[in-house]
Amino acid sequence: MNTLFAYGTLMFDDVMGKVSGSVPPGEPARLRGFRRGKVQGECFPAIVPGREGVVEGWLYRGLTSRDWRRLDRFEGDFYERRRVRVELRGGRTLPAFTYVLRPVFGHRLTAEDWESGGFGSDDRRRLLGVCRTHRGDRDRHG
Repeated sequence: MNTLFAYGTLMFDDVMGKVSGSVPPGEPARLRGFRRGKVQGECFPAIVPGREGVVEGWLYRGLTSRDWRRLDRFEGDFYERRRVRVELRGGRTLPAFTYVLRPVFGHRLTAEDWESGGFGSDDRRRLLGVCRTHRGDRDRHG
């Protein structure tokens, strides 16, 4: 499968490009059955299963094995890549991978939803400054 559902900082082209080395084509999508929250002390979010939850995000298509290696390295051991079904405009669903917070880190997730509009220029500069996975300098962004 070559599709990624991004729900946080990877929705931004500059972040996705820096992390994976490319910005594949994409479109808006939503993921039901999960909730998104801010990660304590960080500028990025995480998702966990949540029966009533709906997470808005972006579906990237056409990722390569190289892209996945870089994304897996970026997300590190904080997240696990999981297969999900996302909903596109018009109600059609597609399979995709997304990164879900590992239960061992559940205590770091706040009840406050993460909004992409709150990901400001300072946060962006900070995150992009540590997104060096394309050179193998760092295992994760947190």
